[in-house]
Amino acid sequence: MSQYTVQSEVSSNLKKLVRRLKSIDESEFITRKLYEPSTLLLKVPGKLLRPMLVFTGSKIVDKDTRLSKFIDLAAAIELLHVSSLVHDDIIDRSTTRRGIKAVHVKYGLNSALLAGDALISKAIQLAAKYGNKVINKIAYTAMEMCAGEMLDTALRNNATENAYLRVAELKSASLIGTSFSIAAVYAKSSMADALYRIGHNFGIAFQIRDDVLDFLEGEEQDGVKSTNIVSIIRKHRSSTKEAVERAIQLNNKFIDIAEKEASALQKNKGIGLFMQYSQFVRLPNDYA
Repeated sequence: MSQYTVQSEVSSNLKKLVRRLKSIDESEFITRKLYEPSTLLLKVPGKLLRPMLVFTGSKIVDKDTRLSKFIDLAAAIELLHVSSLVHDDIIDRSTTRRGIKAVHVKYGLNSALLAGDALISKAIQLAAKYGNKVINKIAYTAMEMCAGEMLDTALRNNATENAYLRVAELKSASLIGTSFSIAAVYAKSSMADALYRIGHNFGIAFQIRDDVLDFLEGEEQDGVKSTNIVSIIRKHRSSTKEAVERAIQLNNKFIDIAEKEASALQKNKGIGLFMQYSQFVRLPNDYA
C-alpha cells in the first residue's frame, strides 16, 4: 500500500467521521436544550488532528486494518477534545471558537457547562464498544486534561517555562498521545507505549506552535488567554525576538524527539504520513 493510498484512506475516513459527528441525533442528548449547545461546535469541524492521528496510528499498528472500524473511536476522541474547548472558552472568557460564537456566549454559562459534560458522556458511550482498556485510557486522559486545566488556571501568566511545559503535557499532549496510540491499545499491540510517547512529544510541539502563532497574531493582548510560552520566556529575555527564538527551539526539540522515535519503528506508510504531520508542526528557525 503506497503512502498516497494511506493518506487517501485517512482523508476518506475523516469525511466519514464528520458525517458521523453531524449525524448525532437530538434523542441521544435526551432534550433539545442539551442537544443544541452540545453539538454547536460539531457542525463546524476544526483541524481534526486527533481523529487523523487515530487513523494514522491504526495503520502503523496494522497496515491492513479497515479504518472504518475506528470511526466511533475517533469520534469519541474528538468529542472529548470538543468538550475541553467548551470548558476552556468559559475559563478563558473567549467569545468565539472556530469563527462562531463560543457555546457559553450563544447559550449561556449553565448550558455550556452541561454541554461540555454531556460531550464527555457521549465520548465514553461511543468508546465503550472498544473495551475496558480503551475506556480506561480515555478516562485517564480526561483526568490529565482536567489536571492540566486546573494547573493552567492556577498559574495563568505567572508560570515558569517548566510549568508551562507541564501544562502543555497535561492539557494537550496527553490527548494527542492517546489519539496516536489508542488503536494500539485496542489491538493490545506492543507498539502502544512507543506510539503514545511519539504522540505526546508531537503534542507538546503542537501546543508550542499554536501558542507562538497566537502570540505573533496578537491574541494575547486582551489578557484573558491562558499561559503562553512566549510571554513566559519573554520575562527572562531582553526581547520578544529572543523569546520567540527560544519557543522555536523548544518546538523543534520535541519534534526531533518524536521523529527519532518514530523512525526507530518498523518502516511503513503510516510512519511516513506521521512524518508529514511533524514537518507541518515544526516551526522554521527563521520564523522569529
